[in-house]
Amino acid sequence: MKTSPGFIEKYTTAIVLSLAGVNFLFYFFNRNNNFTFPYLAIAGYTTFAVMLALLIYESIKGTNKPVELLFNNRIMKFFGKYSYGLYVYHWPIYLLLNDFLLNRITGNLSFIPPRIVASLISTSAAIALSVISYRYFESYF
Repeated sequence: MKTSPGFIEKYTTAIVLSLAGVNFLFYFFNRNNNFTFPYLAIAGYTTFAVMLALLIYESIKGTNKPVELLFNNRIMKFFGKYSYGLYVYHWPIYLLLNDFLLNRITGNLSFIPPRIVASLISTSAAIALSVISYRYFESYF
């Protein structure tokens, strides 16, 4: 931004299309090789990182209305506030509760698969624990 202040604004579309092109080329190359190459390790992590960097840049700049609406959403702000706790607690809670819940859920909910019910309960528990952790632990730091 210091060497060329208008570069990102001028070439955002070209950057996004180039990254999409890289992903499409990799898909077709990988398809010809029976999908033996790891997508994320070769192309995915880099293109996702650049796309997220552009999204963060647009959100910080504050002139892109769709991005501003996305990040000023109450739900996004809620999950942004408690995201660290979710990051820390979601996996241990899932591991602790999943088998227990799958064994306890009966066939009464035939229209909802038991795995989805167990995942929703585990996710709700992780969110609750994250809120409690933020309120009584993280906010002091």
